[in-house]
Amino acid sequence: MMTIRKMVSLSNFGFSIFLNDAEKCISLKGHNIENFANMIQSIVPDCKDISIDSFGERALPAKTMIHVLK
Repeated sequence: MMTIRKMVSLSNFGFSIFLNDAEKCISLKGHNIENFANMIQSIVPDCKDISIDSFGERALPAKTMIHVLK
């Protein structure tokens, strides 16, 4: 949470968080991308938008970007 708060304080318009392998997040206990986005929403309740973009094909592992627009 401290890292997110620091990112909020340093950003002017927003920030993005890169998750290297979203598939591993699904299988790891306690790692849930939707819960993480909800946590960001609770830290930045007045943000304009939080979007989750997943990408990657075939042999590439799943990757995810979380974009937060202040």
